[in-house]
Amino acid sequence: MFSAGQAYVALSRCSEWSKVHIASLHPSAFIVDKSMLEEYERLEQIAAKPLPL
Repeated sequence: MFSAGQAYVALSRCSEWSKVHIASLHPSAFIVDKSMLEEYERLEQIAAKPLPL
């Protein structure tokens, strides 16, 4: 992959998971946008809080 998000886009193009075949996979193939990761972590913190009753 050449830029952040390409793996997600490539995998999301397939209409059925049964048609996805990955011959080999290395974690370094996935490039993550640092600001996206920070936002994801921020949202996880919000979601982890109990809802007020």
